[in-house]
Amino acid sequence: MELLGYTVTLADDDTSTPNDANDKDIVLISSTCDANKIGDKFKNVAKPVVTWEVSVFPLMGMTNTVLYQDYGGRASQSKVIIENPTHPLAAGLSAGEQIVGLKSDVFLFGIPNNQAISVASLIDRQDRKTIFAYDEGAQMFGLVAPARRVAIYFDDDGLKNANTLGLSLFDAAVCWASGNCNESKIDIAFTTPTDQQTFIQGSNVTVNVTATDEDGTISNVRLFLNGQSVRQISNAPYTWSSTTDPLLNNMAVGSYTLLARATDNRGNIAETSINITIQSNNTNNKAPNVSFEVPTNLQTFREGEELYVKVNASDSDGTITLVRLYFDGVLLRDERLVPFEWGGTANDDPELQNLQAGTHTLRTVATDNAGATAEATINITVTTASTNLPPNVSFVNPKDGQTFVAGTSLTVRTDATDADGTVSHVRLF
Repeated sequence: MELLGYTVTLADDDTSTPNDANDKDIVLISSTCDANKIGDKFKNVAKPVVTWEVSVFPLMGMTNTVLYQDYGGRASQSKVIIENPTHPLAAGLSAGEQIVGLKSDVFLFGIPNNQAISVASLIDRQDRKTIFAYDEGAQMFGLVAPARRVAIYFDDDGLKNANTLGLSLFDAAVCWASGNCNESKIDIAFTTPTDQQTFIQGSNVTVNVTATDEDGTISNVRLFLNGQSVRQISNAPYTWSSTTDPLLNNMAVGSYTLLARATDNRGNIAETSINITIQSNNTNNKAPNVSFEVPTNLQTFREGEELYVKVNASDSDGTITLVRLYFDGVLLRDERLVPFEWGGTANDDPELQNLQAGTHTLRTVATDNAGATAEATINITVTTASTNLPPNVSFVNPKDGQTFVAGTSLTVRTDATDADGTVSHVRLF
């Protein structure tokens, strides 16, 4: 906190009072505090609060009250899923899986309400949020937020075990909650590679970054690979390669996050990150199969509806490691376990709620364990409330492309529904 420019005052969890917050910019409640002693002392203070004491989550009105259902901890974690990469609480990290710990640790989680800002989740339970917040005036559980509230996943040794990405998430939590962020005029960007670029294993991976400072000079630029420092460069050009940097040499098959961090002459920091994939050089590897189960191509919806998406993905000679969904070109989030679903009551995907009128594109990309990818794209139409919706019709039997022996008696079954009326008849040609 002192490195962020704050003067820190420590208070005992037993003897502290709400008045301790009166002349402070922000209140931090760490996991080393005793929740039974803290209680709800700071629930109603009109000062920002950041907490990583899991039992304080319900006491502050940030979650409901059932342990291990509404809040809790998950052991053996080192990664989170960034769900809301454009929010300041994401610290500039890209959407999807991010390694944020130097080693496995307990990650705290909570299940906030739909007024919360959800930024990150557990890898295998994306309904369990590892970073979530309420803006001032947002409805919490039993109260309206009197100031910003942030919950973050660190347990007792969380900050000690955090890598640079994890520490940047902590800094972002303090910065956003307090509103006291140093304005940086650093402009930093990757020239090569591009986001989502794929390389064959054994290829020469060269990274080029540009960094400028409008009102000062760049002191250094450091590159990180999955949270591990590659090398710091003090002067342009900012270039890293397989020949000069061992971490970029002969990278194993998998998905990687590259993060570039620039520091200027006044200590201001700016970051940017991209994702790349290293694909197996096994030419016999077969690409996965992926398709949309729900919705169907050209399906029509009414304005204001919520969209549920289900994708089927399989791999004939391996396993599916990742399925991504894009809505109108924007990455929503990754799914790594069957079923591959977005939207609906079990998931919180704001982009799929309250659909706006127009034509929208859904694209899904599946990756197998050898790094091969396949994708599928469909379009849907959302009509205004005054527009009559056409019916939806699909074949139940037979399946598209199905083969029969000559002489077989064929039974055809279809399914037809109408969202705003009834089906008059179905004709088969």
